[in-house]
Amino acid sequence: MFYFHLLGNIVHRFGKMIKTKVFFWRLVRAYKRNVFEDLWYRFSSTRPQVAAYLSEISRAKWTRAYSPSKRYDCMTSNIPILEFFRRLSHEWCNKRRIDGGKRSTVLTEWTEKVVRKNEERTTGWSVSGVSDAICQMHDFKHGVIMLTKWKRTKVRMRRRFTPFQNRVIGRFLLR
Repeated sequence: MFYFHLLGNIVHRFGKMIKTKVFFWRLVRAYKRNVFEDLWYRFSSTRPQVAAYLSEISRAKWTRAYSPSKRYDCMTSNIPILEFFRRLSHEWCNKRRIDGGKRSTVLTEWTEKVVRKNEERTTGWSVSGVSDAICQMHDFKHGVIMLTKWKRTKVRMRRRFTPFQNRVIGRFLLR
């Protein structure tokens, strides 16, 4: 990150020149010392004032060729990003696997709450048949509901009841 600030100082002191920026970035990114020395020779012949300014600063601080750190620490491609997302997804899946191993059912906590709530709402229901296609469902909280022909009942049930309630009624009608 030092080279970014160094480039800002160069632009501030010596002016904004595209050629200087391009040469500077090539110098910073050169991995091999012989490539760096070639670039440095060309740079110092075209921009001697900037080269003199950069000579005052240790090359180990702003070049990869002279950097004492290991080369694989530099993020030069998208491989570190892919590695980050792989690790992130691995941690996410591992956490979910551990949480899933603690569950006694196959349902999530949210689904269990919904099922429990629906069971509580339907415990007082009584379904009784009037004929093959008609049944009565007694909901003691809201009164008696009449259900007629099966085709119309499906449409009504979808609009009026929760999926759990539809299943309770459907089981009775399919007997």
